[in-house]
This record gives sequence, structure tokens and C-alpha cells, in this order.
Amino acid sequence: MILAGLVAARFAHYAALTVFFGAATFLLFAAPRDSKDPADQGDGLVRPLRQSLFWSSLAALATAFLVLAFTGANMAGALSGMVDLPTQQTILVETDFGRVWLFRLVVAALLVGWFAARRTAQGSRGGDWVVLLLAAAVLTTLALTGHAQVRTGIAGLVHRISDAGHLAAAAVWLGALPPFLFLLSASRSGSEALRAGRLLQRFHLVGLLAVATLIATGLVNSWFLVGDVRALLTTAYGRLLLVKLALFAAMVGLAADNRLRLVPRLQAALDQGLPPQVWLVRLRAHVRWEFQLGLGVLLAVSVLGVLAPAIDAAGGL
Repeated sequence: MILAGLVAARFAHYAALTVFFGAATFLLFAAPRDSKDPADQGDGLVRPLRQSLFWSSLAALATAFLVLAFTGANMAGALSGMVDLPTQQTILVETDFGRVWLFRLVVAALLVGWFAARRTAQGSRGGDWVVLLLAAAVLTTLALTGHAQVRTGIAGLVHRISDAGHLAAAAVWLGALPPFLFLLSASRSGSEALRAGRLLQRFHLVGLLAVATLIATGLVNSWFLVGDVRALLTTAYGRLLLVKLALFAAMVGLAADNRLRLVPRLQAALDQGLPPQVWLVRLRAHVRWEFQLGLGVLLAVSVLGVLAPAIDAAGGL
């Protein structure tokens, strides 16, 4: 029960961070404030994004406390460890995990305070960059609390940097899907669909960089955590990693189909003056499925974090 609670708390924390980081990135790169088209960055897009930033930052802070509580229960071997002050103090003061987690809690609390104080403010590009950097600090420091912290020296540094890059790239891609879905769901006319298409096109290069980073850092992380290819089939970690890779491949397939088939057909329908609804419906469905697959990936990551790496379970070096 404790382990299941820890996995659930990790999943909720990862999901909140992903939505937050994705919305912050989307706000900066897909809806720039210096756009010459007021419709591209009007209240219809910017206001919901800022609201999602507040609520997802609050969720990230709450779930960070929840992960810490279940970590205490796991250490104590009883649910009472969730609220046992000596246990929690030991974690926060005497462990690397606790010190990193304390830093993350402080930064997350600052973000919540920032948005709570400025929920009605229009915001600025400089402020949005500060938010993104703080969000990156909360997200990427997860690499200092997982399997990557075990190694030391140059190998440990490479693994931590790779893991941090993997986390950021995953959050950029998966976290941008809810804003995409919001845009597509709000598109009722040809002009709205065209505006959504322009915003999606702006984010395309960022998305490609995120996917490339995911692949590259995934290979590096697998080298450190799996080692031998045979461990993919002979260990619980390896088999779950294969499930994660299958979900990731399905996401890539959907994203490619969106870009190469559905979006061009939507554009062609608009150019010919035909109703775009049929293609919008299919595109919305694809983005929704893509996000659901991404949640499956996050769940797999949450479980992988509490399993022994395949390279250890298989007796690797």
C-alpha cells in the first residue's frame, strides 16, 4: 500500500509539473507577446494558459509534499511515517534527496505565490522567462533524486545532465498537448482553425527539438540503467521500459500523422473553402489520444523510479 501510494504521488507530481512546464513553454514560444496579430495572443489563449499555470503550480507544490510524505512512510515502513516529524526531519536534513526536495518545495512555493499575487495581471515576456526558468529548476532537479544520483564522477554528471534533459524534453512535448487541445476545441470557424494552425506551426520546431532530445537522452539513460540488451526481457525494470518505449512510439506515430496527414488536409480544406470540421474532429481525437498515451508514459516512469535498475537487477556493473 505504501509503495502504491508513493507511485501514485510521483505520478500526480510528474503530471502537474508536466502541465505547468508545457504551458509555460507554450506561452513563450507559441503565443509570443510581440505578435502582430492580436488574435494570436489575445485573452482567449493567454488567460487560460496563465490560469493553468497557477493551478498546475499549486498541484505541483501539493504533490511534492505528498511524495515527501510517502517517502517518509516508505523509510519508516509504516503509514505513520507520513506525519512523523523526526522521520521527515531526517529525510530533509540528513539525505541528499531531502535537501534537493526542500529546494524544490521552496521554489514551487515561490511560483504559487507569484501566480496568486498576479492572477489578474497581464504579465510580461520577462516575467514569463523567469517563470520558465524557475519551472525548469523544479523539474530538472528531479534528476538529483532518482537513479541518476547513484553514480559519481564524470559518469554521474553525464547521467544527471542526460536525465534532466530527458525530463525537460518530455515536459515540453507532453505539457504542450493540453494547450493544443484547448486551441483545437475552441476552433469553430475557418479563421479560428487557421489561427490555431499558425500557433501550432510556431511550436513545431520546439516540438521537434524535444523529440530529438528525448531520443538522445533516452539512449544515454538506457546505457546507464539497462546495460545489456538482454536485461530488457529478463528484468521487471527492462520489461516496463519496453512498455514505456511502445507508448512513446505510439505517441510519435500520432504526432507524425498529425503533422504529415491531418494538418495538410485541414489546410487544404480551408484553402478550398470546404468545412474544416471533419479534420478538426480527427485532429482533436489524435491529440487527446497522444496525451493519454503520454500519461501512460508518466505512470510507467513513476513505477520505474521505485524499481531497481535493470543493470543492477541483472547483476551488471
